[in-house]
Amino acid sequence: MIAPDDFAERAAYVTLALIPGIGPIRLDRIKRALGSYGRALSAPATLLEAVPSMNRAAAAAVRAGDRALGPRAVEATARLGGFLLTPFDADYPDLLRHHSSPPALLFGLGRREVLTRPAVAIVGSRHPSSYGITVTRTTASGAARAGLVVVSGMARGLDAVAHWAALEAGGDTIGILGNGLGVIYPAANRALYQRVGAAGLLLTEYPPGERPNGGSFQRRNRLISGLAKATVVVEATLESGALITASTAADEGRDVLAAPGQITSRTSAGTNRLIRDGATPFLEVDDLLSRYDEIPLAVRQEVRSAAGRDPIHARLTADVRRVYDLLDSTSRSLDALVEELRIPPGDVIAAISELELGGLVESDGAAFRRAP
Repeated sequence: MIAPDDFAERAAYVTLALIPGIGPIRLDRIKRALGSYGRALSAPATLLEAVPSMNRAAAAAVRAGDRALGPRAVEATARLGGFLLTPFDADYPDLLRHHSSPPALLFGLGRREVLTRPAVAIVGSRHPSSYGITVTRTTASGAARAGLVVVSGMARGLDAVAHWAALEAGGDTIGILGNGLGVIYPAANRALYQRVGAAGLLLTEYPPGERPNGGSFQRRNRLISGLAKATVVVEATLESGALITASTAADEGRDVLAAPGQITSRTSAGTNRLIRDGATPFLEVDDLLSRYDEIPLAVRQEVRSAAGRDPIHARLTADVRRVYDLLDSTSRSLDALVEELRIPPGDVIAAISELELGGLVESDGAAFRRAP
């Protein structure tokens, strides 16, 4: 692709990239044929239609497109404290730059430097079993301690567990959104959104404020696997979006690992089928770490030996630990927890949210207990 020459050209590029149907290929051919992105925004339909790969519908979309799309997106991103990347920028991820379907734009919030580090994608069911939670937590924690960035999709269930575990292990994580920055979806992940945006990185190809739609999560899945050398699928039904992530990883020649489960388990049906069809069985963290030449053998051995002795307490902040220590198998209401702990209700709610999203606490809607 030919890079924009100046600020005005970059703004024109962003505007064109936000017009539906104008992807990286058409952007490149517009630049080659017309000499600039800015010229495309004022070109007549007949000239646009003459650009290779452009058709009447695409030309009409450019002609009808709002010229303020780009400047508005840039301003909204800055207002949120975020940043915008194009494939011409030095810190645009190399693995995405060489992807068969690279995003024309990336909007980020958080620590953009994590994009330069080796990453693993960890995905799975939105309704996991305790087995899936344990495997995900152990895998994400071990990967983070070994220096890998944990990438997942910010969904409920195992995505959330992977993000929390990476952060609690002192590592880095990237949350890929199926919507724009500033939109928290699902709403239950508000605490996770805030934590990843502050300590890790939120990344999306959608402009700020854009709501999710039916196809946005499938497009998001290609970015999850696209940022990582390897993808680990922990639990997945046969209809799970995690299988789409695995498929996109395989299509790009990336490693796919799957955790085996009981053959009678619907939640493991997808991962078991992946293994049957050629995915690598994921039996221990070193099955993953051994695929990264960047990780020294001594680090792999330390992570492997620590996998069975990683205490939950070491991964929790002091405030969250107080709530976790009080909980057991008996359900307690929020009011009961506040009364016993003698701390503000808001602090208890925040701690419960973190523990629940991390798979450490279960809720029946009105009361909470430790997860088995």
